[in-house]
Amino acid sequence: MAADRPYWEYVAVMDAKTRPTHAALNVIVFRYDDPFWRSHFPPNGFNCRCRTAALSESALKRSGAKVESSAGNMSTTYEPLSKGSNEKVPVTTFHDPVTGMDIAPDKGWSYCPGRDDMEPFTLKPTASSYKSSGIYTPSTVAINHLYATTLTPALMLPAHQQSNWSPTEYINKFLALFGTKIGAPPAVFTDAAGDPMVISDDLFVKDKKAAVKDYKVFQADREQYLPMLADTIKNPSEIWLTWVQTPDGKMRLCKRYIGIYKTADGNIGGFAVFDNVNGTWKGTTTYSPKSIGNLEKQRTGTLLYRRK
Repeated sequence: MAADRPYWEYVAVMDAKTRPTHAALNVIVFRYDDPFWRSHFPPNGFNCRCRTAALSESALKRSGAKVESSAGNMSTTYEPLSKGSNEKVPVTTFHDPVTGMDIAPDKGWSYCPGRDDMEPFTLKPTASSYKSSGIYTPSTVAINHLYATTLTPALMLPAHQQSNWSPTEYINKFLALFGTKIGAPPAVFTDAAGDPMVISDDLFVKDKKAAVKDYKVFQADREQYLPMLADTIKNPSEIWLTWVQTPDGKMRLCKRYIGIYKTADGNIGGFAVFDNVNGTWKGTTTYSPKSIGNLEKQRTGTLLYRRK
């Protein structure tokens, strides 16, 4: 609706719980395409109740508000996500020339949710790189020409017939690679495309609606490949974004991670799927196909990332 309402007004609740920096932005107006909104579109932190109001030309005149510009007043630094964390996230600060305040969202909140979710579907014909290009691309590069990681013993586990480990023991070995375990809070991992992914034992649950979890970790001998499948999520050869229709006719948005691994007998593959559930990317399955060729049909949609 930018053609009819091109001016966006920041609206804070303005009560005793409103953060001073959020209150300072109250009723400030920028055009919808001002860089300010790329980092400061609300919510701007946990429990933030701020919103925006889209104004037409006539509504802007009635309000008497002045359209501001963030030009020359935006800066970005990279800071640890939390105390003691090695993960650094962008923190974008707006310097308000009126109040003199430096206003930044909470760490990890310097982005625009709607823009980032829709960017993969925005055509950018001049993009020079596949990474985050957002171009709808069929698999124009042969799968055997993708980057392949050498399959080392560290990327494999013994078969369950040899180890006598239970499904939960195998799953915990997988989850440990992301710093969590069954029963603990899920891990949040930032993937190669820059998106946070929620990782838990749901990747191996047969029926997520069942009262008792039944794991499919031994299916197709996938327990042997669990470290390799974790590596597929961490260091994929490709990441694809696509819409999938479920048996009940509903559409779901999913991410497909494809990993290629060199072996003495020829390449094998890893495959992981994450679904977008209420705005959060959650892992739903991961496995190693019987042949590398079985991955080819998964390589459609929007190519988010390809390893060089």
